[in-house]
Amino acid sequence: MATNDVVEGCHLCGSTGTVPIAGYRYLRRVTSDCRPWGAGGRLMVCGGCGGVSHPLDRAWHDEAASVYSGYTIYHQSGGVEQSVFDMQTGVAATRSVSLLEYVRQRVTLPERGAWLDVGCGNGAMLRACSAVLPGWRLMGTELDGRYRQRVESIPGVEHMHAGYPWEVGSGFDVISLVHVLEHVPQPGAMLSRLVGMLNPGGVLLVEVPDHATNPFDLVIVDHCSHFTALSLCGVLDRAGMADACVVNDALPKELTAIWQRGRRGVPTPVRGRDADPLTLANRTVAWLERVGEWAIGLATNQKLGLFGTSIAATWLAGGMLDRIGFFVDEDPSRIGGTHMGKPIVKPGGEPEGSRVLLLLPPALAHRVAGRLSGKSAEGVSYLVTPNF
Repeated sequence: MATNDVVEGCHLCGSTGTVPIAGYRYLRRVTSDCRPWGAGGRLMVCGGCGGVSHPLDRAWHDEAASVYSGYTIYHQSGGVEQSVFDMQTGVAATRSVSLLEYVRQRVTLPERGAWLDVGCGNGAMLRACSAVLPGWRLMGTELDGRYRQRVESIPGVEHMHAGYPWEVGSGFDVISLVHVLEHVPQPGAMLSRLVGMLNPGGVLLVEVPDHATNPFDLVIVDHCSHFTALSLCGVLDRAGMADACVVNDALPKELTAIWQRGRRGVPTPVRGRDADPLTLANRTVAWLERVGEWAIGLATNQKLGLFGTSIAATWLAGGMLDRIGFFVDEDPSRIGGTHMGKPIVKPGGEPEGSRVLLLLPPALAHRVAGRLSGKSAEGVSYLVTPNF
């Protein structure tokens, strides 16, 4: 499997029966490392597996290569991993620590073992493993070696391999892919090879965005797949992992899959059910168009603030940066910096009387707005994205 293969039809299941989403090409996009990107992409829904993906034509590969050539992970915080927040208390923890603790609650990990993190970036998951699993041997892989020195400085990390993960051999007790599979053409082929690298009883951990609960995932230009529980389970099934446990409540707006080699069990069902994939994709694209129009309509007499400094806020700011005055973030590693040339302030640091747009799915936005209501500055209004 080569990452630059041109694939006709659905690269998730091989079907040629795909339906294009017509309005998508008019949407501005954003990179997964949070840089604005222009419109012009293509999106399709597979009539066979229900997967939502981009045609893996030469145009997509060229755009992805352009994105990765300038990729800077977590640049808003100087390389510090993004935090996740408890919806009720606002208490922050890094994504990797939260995910590792979730896994440890559901799988008994030995005192000593070997962990391979595929697509390790600058070492966020390996850093969490080093702190929580001090007896483990750790290894990471990336397609290039730009972060090798930083990753190999983590206690317990033996090596960071620049190349394909199957080049490092086998004998692993855990293999993790955290926000990797959505970048991978033909992900089932990769998973099938990784399964064979696990020890008996070894665990494969997959974390991907859930576009059913996070509509902004669809505008990420270098994600070649946009998963729902239905399409992720289909990919896992075809890779020989039919009894994987897939949940959507480990981290907000994400899907977590845990599979253990040689230990069959009953899969844990995801709460709720996906809508028809084609209906969901069309509805999401229409909602994104309306959100952009809604935001521009609000920016008439004063500059707005945007909550967050990640995908959603970057996407919207890319089309109306001259009307954005500041960003609001709860992440301590980002407060006091800048994003897209605008200041990042904490809740309570907003200009008095300003308006801040909460670019989150409406149900989640209402919960966050309620939590922030007692923290904001005098006269500040937090506006929730409508359902339309």
